[in-house]
Amino acid sequence: MRVISVRLDKATETRLRQEAEAQGIRFSNFLRERLIGERKEVNDMDLRAMTEMLDGVLRQISEFLVHLRQEQAESDYFTQMLVTNSLQKLTRSQESAKKVWHISRQATKDHFAKQQADKSS
Repeated sequence: MRVISVRLDKATETRLRQEAEAQGIRFSNFLRERLIGERKEVNDMDLRAMTEMLDGVLRQISEFLVHLRQEQAESDYFTQMLVTNSLQKLTRSQESAKKVWHISRQATKDHFAKQQADKSS
């Protein structure tokens, strides 16, 4: 393969770069296609494979976001229960923070187990 140098004025180069960008290809590939007159065509098999791959990736992202949303909801509820139970326990007696934590954690688990059971029904 040979290397060919070509000089372009600023206006022409800018226009050609914009065309390459609009087509989503590298400037050098765009110029090569213009000079040779060849253009690689994407066949249906390539498009189908890319579509299937993107579909799989989007499905994984969707599942991750659902999981993340559930984790966030559980964390928010846990925090709410921790604060509520801490205030209630501290006003009655000086029980250890560990006991308050366990009570809050169990309340959170119970809450989300009930939610899952309600969804299943």
